[in-house]
Amino acid sequence: LLSQQAVPLTVVILNNAGGGIFRSLPIAQFPDIFSPYFDTPHPHRFGLICQGFGLDYTQASTRDAFTVAYKNAQARSCPTIIEVITGADEHAPLAARMTAAAREVAGTLVL
Repeated sequence: LLSQQAVPLTVVILNNAGGGIFRSLPIAQFPDIFSPYFDTPHPHRFGLICQGFGLDYTQASTRDAFTVAYKNAQARSCPTIIEVITGADEHAPLAARMTAAAREVAGTLVL
């Protein structure tokens, strides 16, 4: 599986403790319905899952911690998972910035 590959792949997981993606939907304007049915907070982290699959894992909750984790991941010749801990309200703008950055980098790689 992935842990057995000598591939310098970095996977970034945005963990907002659940439900943040749904805040961009119109239903979020109705808190009496939104919170019990769409906003699904959880305390889970991905570290033990990665350990179980034999994957390198780092958790980052600040920009500086992410920068260090990303640089370290790029220096490895194996897959690395970086879990970024965010607040639920931060999900949409952070995901948009990361998507734009990924597109920019991907554009330089396409022949």
